[in-house]
Amino acid sequence: MIYGLEKYEGTVRRLLGKVPLLKTEQVIIFLMKTYGDMSEELAASILTAIQRRGYLLLSEDGWCMTKPIYVELTGDNAFTDHYSYGPYRLPLMEEKCRERNKKITDIMWLIADLAPLSEDFFLTGAPWDAVFVDEGDEERPSRIYEFIHISERAENAVTEMLRILPEIKEKEERDAIVRIAVMENGSHSWKIPRRGFRSIVEIDDESPTHYRIVEKREGKEVWADE
Repeated sequence: MIYGLEKYEGTVRRLLGKVPLLKTEQVIIFLMKTYGDMSEELAASILTAIQRRGYLLLSEDGWCMTKPIYVELTGDNAFTDHYSYGPYRLPLMEEKCRERNKKITDIMWLIADLAPLSEDFFLTGAPWDAVFVDEGDEERPSRIYEFIHISERAENAVTEMLRILPEIKEKEERDAIVRIAVMENGSHSWKIPRRGFRSIVEIDDESPTHYRIVEKREGKEVWADE
């Protein structure tokens, strides 16, 4: 029995309500960061327990999803073709899942790592893919975090779009904005205009966080293009 399972389940269900297909490790990291005293083993046990309750499905190769997404990916309305009743309800799902909304899957490594600040994140329309507000406290100013995923194929068009965003002149407004670009090709970070971007990152599964910062901007260079 897991003490407080209902509380943890509520957190997981809110997360999957926003992004119904995630890497299992992302959900585990999100739980561990949200509840600072939680071990990886406990987080994994929580997901297994929620799976037994019928809300989510875990695959052998590390995917976590809701049942409607499983049906959409497989067409298995009867839950018979790929379904089992072991600790992982699903077999290998990588081929079906890896290109499904890849940009959000990539961004979710950062959202998970930034929990609990990112707990109330939401997905949004262009130009940003995900946003959350850190309300701050007596020691930390409030800030809005804006994330954009930039594929190598579209990077020239996307970076040009970023150059024509409305200008932000007031220092207080600039200080409240944290923009983060997730690039498929981090060596092209120089293409990102200096219009509020504080970090440019690249997905790196060799890193414990699954991403690495390829360029960090500070001070006047953050808004040097305005």
